[in-house]
Amino acid sequence: MVKVSKKIILIALLLLVFFIVNGFFLLMITNYIKYDARIVNYTGIVRGSIQRAVKLELCGKDAGEIKEKTDIILELLLEKNYRFRLYGIKDKPFFDSIHELKDKWDILKGKLDAYNKSRDSRVRTDIFVLSEECWSLANTSVFEAQFVSESKFRYMNFVLLGSIVNLFLIILIILMVKKWVHDKLEFSAVYDSLTKCYNRASFYSHLKNEIRRAERYSSSLSVIMLDADYFKEINDNYGHDVGDSVLMGVADICQKSIRKNDYFARVGGEEFAIIALEATLKQAFIIAEKLRIVLSKHIFRYNLHVTVSLGVAQYVKGDTEDDIMKRADIALYKAKHNGRNRVEMEV
Repeated sequence: MVKVSKKIILIALLLLVFFIVNGFFLLMITNYIKYDARIVNYTGIVRGSIQRAVKLELCGKDAGEIKEKTDIILELLLEKNYRFRLYGIKDKPFFDSIHELKDKWDILKGKLDAYNKSRDSRVRTDIFVLSEECWSLANTSVFEAQFVSESKFRYMNFVLLGSIVNLFLIILIILMVKKWVHDKLEFSAVYDSLTKCYNRASFYSHLKNEIRRAERYSSSLSVIMLDADYFKEINDNYGHDVGDSVLMGVADICQKSIRKNDYFARVGGEEFAIIALEATLKQAFIIAEKLRIVLSKHIFRYNLHVTVSLGVAQYVKGDTEDDIMKRADIALYKAKHNGRNRVEMEV
């Protein structure tokens, strides 16, 4: 149970890491694409502003504000170019176009100033030529910016892949939690939470099935009841933690000492029971005596020596599970009454 819960925690942490990385990557790409859109827009503004400035100046109107705005945008594009790069995208053609456009624009502004002073037709012709060159460079810059921006959309594939991984991990966690809860409920229904051996309900269910099998095949079947001696004194003198550790120790020793096919369970506070398959009353007595000796020699926590009393009963044809358990309990009472740390039988 613990191993499964650790796996769930590990997968959940992995999901959290993937979720954070994927979210950060998505945010970063979104911001870059958003900024790219601004650059495309600025480049388009430059393209239109240059043409508008030329038309106004040639008509004898002042275009100083437009020229100033164009200068600001071009400087901004060149100053912030480092923010346009993303994971190896080759944006050099764009900035080469912007630099060349800036140089041509500076020349064009000089020609416009000269034309305003001289109204020379040759300067006017130069302005038209430079204007077309600027428009062409600005148009090229727009397309280059769009190309670079669109190229970045391919990185959305990584975000999509990350989202798929996140979804897979979420489904995996749900399935693991579902299995963990199912296993835990199943464990609680069958096993004792303290000693991890079978519980009372599981013991009686198994005993009922074994009685049916014994009836069908006329096989031997015995039950051994086991109770820790003076257990209340252990709880009173050392505390329930020590008492619990004693019970766990008793359960562990018994499960290691009994035969592989026998069925061991905790049926009460300090009471345990064993279904001894294919065992007559004498054979079950030998098994019980072996357990008594092993437990009496064991040293528990706080240097405690704990003894047990045991009662043995054999299945008789027609017995129910309550019948055989009652006789085993009577035998256990005899062991307690006759001085404890002993095995008694009840026919």
